[in-house]
Amino acid sequence: MVPEYLALFSNTGNITIQVRFKDSDSSVSEQKMDVGEVQKLISPDGKSFISKMRFDDHLAEIEKMELFVSKNRIVLHARLCK
Repeated sequence: MVPEYLALFSNTGNITIQVRFKDSDSSVSEQKMDVGEVQKLISPDGKSFISKMRFDDHLAEIEKMELFVSKNRIVLHARLCK
């Protein structure tokens, strides 16, 4: 099952999640999460990071995750699937 971005995180906590779309002007709201929710970025089998996510039911591949420790921020770099 491919997770839906807006339903994945609690939108509470002090870590900000941002999404940047490659080759697209699309945007999605920032979310907040607690540090314990980082596990949601890992595949269910625990062997890799999630590689796909839905954004308002649009499928995208997650190409990169950036972690900014001093800013408590994670940036997901995604490419919408056609």
